[in-house]
Amino acid sequence: MITRRAFTAALSLTGLTALAGFSPLRLIADAIAQGAADVAKPQSLPDMALGPANASVTITEYASMTCPHCAAFHEATLPTIKEKYLDTGKARLVLREFPFDPRAAAAFMLARCAGDDKREAMVSTLFKQQNVWAGAEDAQAALLQLSKLAGFTQESFEACLT
Repeated sequence: MITRRAFTAALSLTGLTALAGFSPLRLIADAIAQGAADVAKPQSLPDMALGPANASVTITEYASMTCPHCAAFHEATLPTIKEKYLDTGKARLVLREFPFDPRAAAAFMLARCAGDDKREAMVSTLFKQQNVWAGAEDAQAALLQLSKLAGFTQESFEACLT
């Protein structure tokens, strides 16, 4: 969350750079151009992807399992994108982890441990049930209950998170 103080400081710095002859728009354009190339690079973890690897368009999504906006995207928007673009081979969606907190990191770990055949369903379930486990007093117990739906036992759950 950005505070008013941080926003005002950033705005002031933007103004100062403009006065000094630097173009903030140029800096932003350079960052976007450099970032676009970096986003497509393979990461250390295997991609969690939907759609064909040879699709002409690749959409890279950075998400946190505890982000309500990410959950809303997966609930309301992704089904349409999947139907129109991913299932028809026009595009590929790569989901990359960007956990905001330890709970989100644990949820992504569990999705990866679920295996290739259950990963998509696990991610979907975790986003759908986000309000149940992300804010729970005992998130570990809530995540264990959801993980059991994917075939986890107490032992496999603990092994995955370890």
